Amino acid sequence: FADWPGLPGWTWVVTDDGAGHPDLIAREAVDMTFTTILRSCDVVVSKPGYGTFAEVAVNGVPLLYLPRPGWPETPHLAGWLAEHGRCQAIEAKDLFSAEALQAQLQKLFSIPIKPLADPSGDEEAAQAILALLAKMGRIQV
Repeated sequence: FADWPGLPGWTWVVTDDGAGHPDLIAREAVDMTFTTILRSCDVVVSKPGYGTFAEVAVNGVPLLYLPRPGWPETPHLAGWLAEHGRCQAIEAKDLFSAEALQAQLQKLFSIPIKPLADPSGDEEAAQAILALLAKMGRIQV
């Protein structure tokens, strides 16, 4: 975090102590729930992950993400989030250049805002399982 560029007007909440950077605040120092912090953010920077991608889509927060080479879920999660929210892949080197970071943020913020994603994955999964069990003759629907 010591090499994180300063962007005028930006403060970043991080999961570490921020290494004394004046624009970084440790998440533990913010007296709010995770969801309240998330909803208060202009953007999230993260690696692809089920929880993060779902949370930003459901809460309408744009996401810059660092691809995870070799992680097979990345293209599927990124495709899903592009359909249900706003996201932009970013290279790690762009996080350490104020100009590159600003350009990536502008690109991300130019993506049209979409309706909030409906958190109905549990119901969709249950329906898919029931359909599969019915097809196998294990249950009658």
